Amino acid sequence: MMAVDPVKALNPLSDTRLLLAQAVDRVRNAAKEIGNPGQFISNVTNIVRDNVKQAPTWSGYVSDIGQTKVSDTGVVDYEKRVPGAGPTARDVAKVGAEFVTGKAQQKYGYGISPYKFVGDVGKKVAEKFESGDFRIPTPGSLPPITPPGVPKDSGISPLAAAALATGIPMLYHTLTEKSGPITQGLRPRGYKAVAPVSKEKDPTGKTPRNLGEEAALRFLGGQSSQMLPYKEFIKERPDVMPSTIADYRRYVNRKPEAGKRIDVDPERQTFTAFGGAIKGTARGLNDPEIRLKGVPFTASATLGTAAGIATVAAGVKKLNPYMQEIYKQEKAVNIEKLKLDDYKKGYGADSGMTKIAEEKLKSAEDMLKNMKQVRYDYDLSPAAQKFQKLGSLKEPALLLGGTLAAVGTAAVAKKLFQKAEQERIKKEDPLQYKKYKRGDYTKED
Repeated sequence: MMAVDPVKALNPLSDTRLLLAQAVDRVRNAAKEIGNPGQFISNVTNIVRDNVKQAPTWSGYVSDIGQTKVSDTGVVDYEKRVPGAGPTARDVAKVGAEFVTGKAQQKYGYGISPYKFVGDVGKKVAEKFESGDFRIPTPGSLPPITPPGVPKDSGISPLAAAALATGIPMLYHTLTEKSGPITQGLRPRGYKAVAPVSKEKDPTGKTPRNLGEEAALRFLGGQSSQMLPYKEFIKERPDVMPSTIADYRRYVNRKPEAGKRIDVDPERQTFTAFGGAIKGTARGLNDPEIRLKGVPFTASATLGTAAGIATVAAGVKKLNPYMQEIYKQEKAVNIEKLKLDDYKKGYGADSGMTKIAEEKLKSAEDMLKNMKQVRYDYDLSPAAQKFQKLGSLKEPALLLGGTLAAVGTAAVAKKLFQKAEQERIKKEDPLQYKKYKRGDYTKED
């Protein structure tokens, strides 16, 4: 059997044999552990017992299995190890602990939120960009694979990372047209307001009582609304053909037939499963989508968001690389400044301790200046050197570039899907297509 280096980053394309050997080793070790069932069960029980505890800051219980904290002094491992317990026992214990503490239900059951899912994706992406360690772990193993993208020693600032973490879900929901412009209280085109005015004032239901209230209910509360009546919908969405609207309404409201977990309609290219909790269509409103608990995930929004993230990654790599050590040194400078302020307050401006603190601060600042100069002179391309002249606007420019790339890609993708839908209807219903092209459906009766 080949020995597997646990440190080496493995690529599933070029290191298939090593990954296979690694997988075989895991299976072999698991069989060995389970071969002594009494000891195995005892190990699992002891791991769960030693690591499940009452949550320190809230009511409930949590598990320390796999819980670590990264600090400036290193990695703190909260998990209590059980002597003699192997990795298989630990994996089983982790699943059992998650079930006991209710985490499994929150992750996979009633606690799942489509909005939270997109938000968590945004946070993970932001964390990877900040650390400059944009790596994907190989399933079932510690070694990671490093795809093309951000160099390991490149990173964005915590502020840019926070903006990215917040911006990704906002951008995604906007591209799916789940959220509209702020001037409409985030109400998307073709949909009613979450908190509309009275029917006497607006029978269509599209006018919000208050723009701030409407935006808060959608952005913070995750509220959504129903589609407008056909005549009103097509006024705001003249890009959608009548039959597409009818098919989409049918798809949104459809549930599996009695006795079926999954119900597929090949004619309309839709499916619905698990009581309507999950459904999908190849057409949508001119855009293929999957719905999870009523929240759409569209093809164009997914492609657009991916393009935006890739653009930011490319910008960091080509225009603003090798920043991680710079950010660390900037942090060191700020720490020395705080220390100097404390010494001035505690010992006076002319004390020996204050003078030493001033020298340390000057040394940290000089090191930062030298690091920036060396980076500029030796590490940066001519294009990257020009980019540095933007100063504090560098990262906003990268994020803006990513946003524009996302919006542009999503628009192109949606246009292509729309074109394909129109061509289909042109063949199946030429009369509808001609009326659509003439604008008959958007004219007042």
